[in-house]
Amino acid sequence: MKYSIEKIYQDFGQFDKVVTITFHFGSPTFQENPEYITGVFIYTPMERKEMEELIQQEKANAGNIKFKELLNEVDSDKKDFLINHGINCEEIFSIFAFPEFNQTNDFNSTETRKLAEPNIIEVDLDDDFNYDSILLSLNDRKLLRGYKLTPDESAEDIGTRMNYEKVDIKVQEELKVPIRKYFLKTRERNKKATEAEIDELHFLETKEIANKISILREEIKSAGIAKKNFEKIKPQIEELTPFILKFNERRLTHKKFVIWLNYERFLHIFLGHVNEANLGGKFEGKTKFQYLIDDIFRLIEIVLDLIEDEIQKHFAETPGKNFKRHGEMAVYYKGDYYVIAINTDGLLMTFYKRE
Repeated sequence: MKYSIEKIYQDFGQFDKVVTITFHFGSPTFQENPEYITGVFIYTPMERKEMEELIQQEKANAGNIKFKELLNEVDSDKKDFLINHGINCEEIFSIFAFPEFNQTNDFNSTETRKLAEPNIIEVDLDDDFNYDSILLSLNDRKLLRGYKLTPDESAEDIGTRMNYEKVDIKVQEELKVPIRKYFLKTRERNKKATEAEIDELHFLETKEIANKISILREEIKSAGIAKKNFEKIKPQIEELTPFILKFNERRLTHKKFVIWLNYERFLHIFLGHVNEANLGGKFEGKTKFQYLIDDIFRLIEIVLDLIEDEIQKHFAETPGKNFKRHGEMAVYYKGDYYVIAINTDGLLMTFYKRE
């Protein structure tokens, strides 16, 4: 046997190497796939632990290994088969990977990681740039194609439209204040706001910040941090507060069924699982991300993107059911498995690193 499940894990799987595979001529896998397929071997948390033990015992077993094809050279049914059923290692003729890439086993690493810097394209806007017109046109196209807006995006859309057209839309009670805020922001941006309207806008923005501070205090209180210990963490809270308060509702995906994060769920994830925000109490025992504070949002977006098609399919077929990936189904990315829960409105309820 040229390849065992242990050898494949030892040489490729543990390093998450992108590999190109060929199969023995005439084998079932050869007949069912292109001449070459490219992707990564995938494992559940338990399977990784088992493989770590087996390679120490110098075992050589045959079996199937699950595989994620990356170049879309097979159809969706075959992709699903490879992910769920896998490839018989005895039918593999060759495995090729660039040796200089992925030489570390991230699964065993406890070091703080750093995401690569994103490619940012700067665009110069001329004096004729009309934010309102572009926003409304973009939203019209989204809604026409069946895309959903987040609650904050809906409030901005309605508030902006109210400056240009008579809008008679029945809105939820909780959207009335945000709609008014965006109506006033649009008037201020276009230099049409009266002094009374500017004062009202500043009042609404100040009230919004005060509400955020109140929610933050309640979250810290619910963590069970004793008053006598509060003075010890006060400098840390003061350092974190500007970062926390500037958070506004955030869109995390860009397909039809939108996934988004509000302030309350942001606080839950941030205070519980970011190292720099470890204030003690019940936060102390929660698993922490192996990334710095500035990378957390990108980390969430990257992990969600890995299963974006699965999320879209889930809510298209079962719109009344929450989406969950936990336990052995947690989502793998660069050495860590992430637990995810999304409610039926698309709100990200849970996101943390599995032990």
